[in-house]
Amino acid sequence: MAVERENLVCAVRDALLDLDSRHSNRALSEALGVATSTVSDWRNGKSLPDTTREYDGLTILARLERLPGEHDVRRVLLPVLRRVHEYAKVRMGPPRRGPDFAIGVNEAELDDPIDEVVDYLRALHEALGRTPSWHRHAVVDAGFLERKVTMITHPARDLHQITTPTQMYSAPNRIVEGRVAWREAITPTRIAVVLADAGYGKSWLLKLYGRILCQEALDRLGRGELLADVPLPIWLHAADLASRWTTGGGPIASVLDAAGTVTAEKGYVPSSALRKVLAARLARSGPDLHVLVDAYDEVFDDNDHQAAGKALRWLASLTTAQSGPRIVLSSRPSGYQCPFSTAGPVPGTPQPADPRYLLLGALSEDQVTELWQGWYSAAPLPYPAERLDPVLRPDSRMRDFARVPLVAAFCAVVAETTAVHPTRAGLYDQVLATFLSLAWKEDDRSPRGTGPARDPVQQVAWNRALEDLAWGMATDPRGWCDAIEAAACEDQLAARGPAASGRESRTSRLVREHGILVMLGGTMAGVTAKVLWIHRSVHEFLTARRLVGLPAAEGRAMVELLATSPQWIGVRDFAMELRSE
Repeated sequence: MAVERENLVCAVRDALLDLDSRHSNRALSEALGVATSTVSDWRNGKSLPDTTREYDGLTILARLERLPGEHDVRRVLLPVLRRVHEYAKVRMGPPRRGPDFAIGVNEAELDDPIDEVVDYLRALHEALGRTPSWHRHAVVDAGFLERKVTMITHPARDLHQITTPTQMYSAPNRIVEGRVAWREAITPTRIAVVLADAGYGKSWLLKLYGRILCQEALDRLGRGELLADVPLPIWLHAADLASRWTTGGGPIASVLDAAGTVTAEKGYVPSSALRKVLAARLARSGPDLHVLVDAYDEVFDDNDHQAAGKALRWLASLTTAQSGPRIVLSSRPSGYQCPFSTAGPVPGTPQPADPRYLLLGALSEDQVTELWQGWYSAAPLPYPAERLDPVLRPDSRMRDFARVPLVAAFCAVVAETTAVHPTRAGLYDQVLATFLSLAWKEDDRSPRGTGPARDPVQQVAWNRALEDLAWGMATDPRGWCDAIEAAACEDQLAARGPAASGRESRTSRLVREHGILVMLGGTMAGVTAKVLWIHRSVHEFLTARRLVGLPAAEGRAMVELLATSPQWIGVRDFAMELRSE
């Protein structure tokens, strides 16, 4: 059996090397529905393709069989992968159970929850793969371009040497450049803090990393490795961690409840057996658990921020330089304060792990072009060089700002219908117009300027209502709010927005049809649905647009807030640009 497996590894490798001369790694990954890193592993003989598992609803074989018979990738890979599939069916047989399987597994895993773990990994892998509805790439893997990171040791001291997107825009020759590959930086790290400004792709990076960890775990379990030897990931939003921490139930339950909100959106509820497995790993001596916590900078309420800090310190207390959970936290650098204790070891206790800070680099100009070309290949639409190429010209004011991944994606979606505006504020105006007119929707074929979504009166009403919503959330007496309950959102939009359409609320239309808002929660008993913006920078832009329209006296009253509050830095920068135009 070992010889047969080695022969198949070589056959897959040779087939991929044959295709390499005619297809990029990204094209192969999109055709197969897997990450580029997975294709690389197959090419390097690290693993065999898993032909029995679904990747976003389809097996690899099903994807290949959907390609035309003369397609190069189908012609070369399908015969080889059919052999792999037959080998897998013979080798795997029924799931292993009984006392032999439990050898080496800790007590929480003696009931053999292998099926529950596999179900969880698949659900998490799928949930993390989702992209915004307006994005042309169906999964995160296909739309992500790998970038390097820069390691620093002391953010308070070192961050002033690193430009932010704001500084980047006013000093275009200075941007954040990565120097070390992500896996090279993250693999030996017990506690990592990924720092980058809005739109750099922190969340996408953590989602992609979570998907990679899920797939690696599935591959290792598929090869028959003991569950206790296989690292597992959990993925959670810092705001969820903070809210669960304050509701009681104990530290472990709070962390697992927060992690459960991610897969709950796909209808998956963790079983008690799975929770026992994950709970056992929230210990210094437990098997490896990767805890990925996104958007620490989006927790602003003082009580929630304190709760998030306590939760992160508790997690860090389990992590030593050699063992315990591995933690990855993402945040903006602006206003960042380290939540982890760095007081040093207590005599007689293990050496604590110190956080390592990783600054996520911007895209290179070649990568921006690659992103755009991949976007139009995925659409599929002709590449509009006359609309996009000017963005990267040497005299373009957008040249360096377009290296921010979100901005590059916004340029791509706008360029489907019109030339990209030469300023950032102008681009965001175009983005809102594009989303409100449904110009990005493939199934909206009505001529431009017709249909209810493109009614100029509705456009004005939507813009007015969205400004009201953004301003209300930004100036809430409790402080800046990134999320709002759905009912409160509908009340805000009803004041000056278009009339509701039949039984569908205005909020639902902005979520489902236009893609400007995102709905979270509301699927579990006792959970109130909340609404967020597609990206915080859109909220900031709309707030800035309202700010510059205020009477002079009211505008001056906001100066102190803009100068002292880190939440308003993005608003200030948009406002300065809007006033200069």
